[in-house]
Amino acid sequence: MHEPTRRSPLIPLARVATLVAIGDLVTKQLAVLWIGALEPRATGAAIRFGVVHNDKGAFGLSIGDYTWQLSLALTLAAIALIIPVAKDLSRIDDRAPLALGLIAGGAIGNLVSLLVNRAGVVDFIALQRADGVGIVLNAADVAAYAGVAMLARTAARVVSAIRRNRESAVIEIGKQRDTALTRLADVEVQ
Repeated sequence: MHEPTRRSPLIPLARVATLVAIGDLVTKQLAVLWIGALEPRATGAAIRFGVVHNDKGAFGLSIGDYTWQLSLALTLAAIALIIPVAKDLSRIDDRAPLALGLIAGGAIGNLVSLLVNRAGVVDFIALQRADGVGIVLNAADVAAYAGVAMLARTAARVVSAIRRNRESAVIEIGKQRDTALTRLADVEVQ
C-alpha cells in the first residue's frame, strides 16, 4: 500500500496569511474610524485603545531617514524566507505552516500599511505596565507574535529530530566499527 499524497504546506500557510492580512487591514481602518487618537495615560488600565501612526520600525526603533526603506526590505525578506522553510518544517511539525502563516500575514498586513500610508503603520492596542513602560500594537503584530510563540513547539521538535538523527548516526558508526574490527580480527587469524 502506498502512502497518501500530502497537501502542500503552502496552502494552509497562504490561507492563514491571507486571513490575517485582511483582518489586520480591516481592524486598522475600523480603529481609525471609531477609536481615535491614543490619549496620554489617564487610568490605571493595562490595556487601552487608541490610534498611533508608527513611522518607525518594529518596537519603535529608528535609523533616521532610512527607517522606511529598512522596514520595507526586512519585511520582504521575512516573507521571502518563510516560503522555502515551510515545506521542511511541516515534515517535522504539521502546525508549522500555520505559525508561519500568522507571521507572514502579519508581515503582509504591516507591509501594505507601510506602502499605503506614509504617516506610518496604524497601531491601536496599547499595553502598558504601571511604571509607564509599554508598547502599542495592531492585529498584525499580535498575529506575528502568536506565530513566533507557536514556532517554539516547532523548534523543540527540530532539536528532538536532530538528537534522534545524531543518536542513529552514533549507533550506525558503532556497528560499522564492530564490523571492521571483526574483519580485521579474521584477517589476523588467517
